[in-house]
Amino acid sequence: MSVEPLDKMIPNVARNAWIAKQRTDEIPSNSLTQEESASIHLYTMEWKPSNRSLYFHLNAALRAQDRELLIPYFGYLKLILSALWKLESIKKVVWRGVKADLSSQYPVGKIFVWWGFR
Repeated sequence: MSVEPLDKMIPNVARNAWIAKQRTDEIPSNSLTQEESASIHLYTMEWKPSNRSLYFHLNAALRAQDRELLIPYFGYLKLILSALWKLESIKKVVWRGVKADLSSQYPVGKIFVWWGFR
């Protein structure tokens, strides 16, 4: 999988990529390759503590003003975006909780662009 550039930045990323690949060893019925399926699985894996998870680091880089922070993620982003593009689109409301009070950071009425990977 395309995680070699991330190996020094994110603890256990290579190990968890291997685990994700093992968990997706059967060819899925949705035309994804094993690598594509594993890239989605890796993104959704919750590591302990959660601030070590791939999604935590990737979303921080996406939200940063310094766009060069994304360069090490390009290979992985190409893989996961290719995988997500192949999946059937569905429109649903999804709720996600945050264990923090963020109200002071997001005043009512102000528009925000939150560059996270969803």
